[in-house]
Amino acid sequence: MFPGFDKLFLMEPDGTGSFRARLDKETPAAPLLRGTWKPDGPLRALWSLGKSSPSDIAFGTSASWFFLSQRIQRLFHENGLTGWSAHPIELYDKHGEFCEGYAVLSITGRCGPFDKERAELAPGEDPDEMFQLHTGMYFEPSTWDGSDFCCAGGTSHKVVTESVKILFEEHRINGFNFPPLPEATWMIRKS
Repeated sequence: MFPGFDKLFLMEPDGTGSFRARLDKETPAAPLLRGTWKPDGPLRALWSLGKSSPSDIAFGTSASWFFLSQRIQRLFHENGLTGWSAHPIELYDKHGEFCEGYAVLSITGRCGPFDKERAELAPGEDPDEMFQLHTGMYFEPSTWDGSDFCCAGGTSHKVVTESVKILFEEHRINGFNFPPLPEATWMIRKS
């Protein structure tokens, strides 16, 4: 049953100086995130910038990549979260030390594309600019597959349920903001 847009959230990194690692430049970022490409074996991820060692969730150099510790994977399983899978990686910290148990997150849940017509021009935006910031991310409710994690309409936008947001808050999993979809902002190219 559709919970309403105020109970669905955009999962976005908060931009703090977290540990970041890079995968091979040939790794297809968006298909890996959306689970449409599965690696044959563990991917290798090397420290790139930020903190010297990863926390529970490490970030990739692509906005599509998140690396989950064993603790986070276990929490997702124990809480029955749906719409995700994880592929093992070989993650190395700034000093070249192997960080055991990490996996790259793929989001397998889906919802339809965001409706540009329902979004409102954000205050202060120039309506004549080519790219404009808008508020409100809505999709056709019947396109949501009911997953706790989903990617919207073939994009890398990550939509999550309240269960995910609460789990992150209760277990102090840092590094993300969760604006409700009616308050979330996004750039739209003027047609």
